[in-house]
Amino acid sequence: MSAYPSATEMIDQLLAGRDSFLARAIDQFVAQDKLKDVEKTIELLERLAAADLSDGAI
Repeated sequence: MSAYPSATEMIDQLLAGRDSFLARAIDQFVAQDKLKDVEKTIELLERLAAADLSDGAI
């Protein structure tokens, strides 16, 4: 066993930290009445991130 975390563990930690940061930032800076807008935006961004653009079509 190594004293250093594996690349996968490091990536997992970075992603968890990013998620935590985003959650705290949203809680702190987004008004309650705007949370639905944020949820819709996140859904759109997730769809865009998952889009398959391998055929070159945009």
